[in-house]
Amino acid sequence: GEVLYTRCFCEENVWHLVQNERLKGRKVNVAVVSNHAKQVAVWAQKSSKRKDRLVIWDYHVIAFASPVLSDDPADTHDEEDPEKPFHKMDESWTVWDLDSVLGFPVPILSYLHSSFPYTQQPSGVSVSRKYKATFRLMTKERFIKTFSSDRSHMIAPDGSWLADPPTWKPIFQPDIGNILFSRFVDMPDLPLTPQDQQHHPNSDELVLVSSLARDLK
Repeated sequence: GEVLYTRCFCEENVWHLVQNERLKGRKVNVAVVSNHAKQVAVWAQKSSKRKDRLVIWDYHVIAFASPVLSDDPADTHDEEDPEKPFHKMDESWTVWDLDSVLGFPVPILSYLHSSFPYTQQPSGVSVSRKYKATFRLMTKERFIKTFSSDRSHMIAPDGSWLADPPTWKPIFQPDIGNILFSRFVDMPDLPLTPQDQQHHPNSDELVLVSSLARDLK
């Protein structure tokens, strides 16, 4: 199916993407990429004018997809804890980043090493801690159910749009409200202590990108 896309509205692009027929029959996770400072370095981005295609985003949103799952009922998949906030991923998964020069889908390790080169050792890329990425990972079902935004973060003080909005209606759920930042983008500094975890709801969704890349190997 057609992949809907509007520049600078990655969260809405991914909300539609994960419901696209191209991702049917797969396990799908969504990642909101940011950090405590809301200054996250992402390479290989289309909007960059730099040779290395580096952009400092306040946040970014991407999707991860498993290979197509077998239709054979005899083919059993590893049992997952239904309470876990996201699916366990391995090297067979792909990344769908609609703003990347890499295209989509891209093998997960290739994407992580290209978009966050400090995850590859030795990388030759030194990045200040304040620009390193934290992923808020969740299943597509959790993202679809809990995402809600009135787009007000994209409106300048004078009432003009910071970027042309999508032609589709805002994905706004009145019973949830405008929670893009409070629910998804706002992140504590990692790693958390057990005491910190009590004060940060949904902290079980947070993974440092370097840890994710390491655990996939």
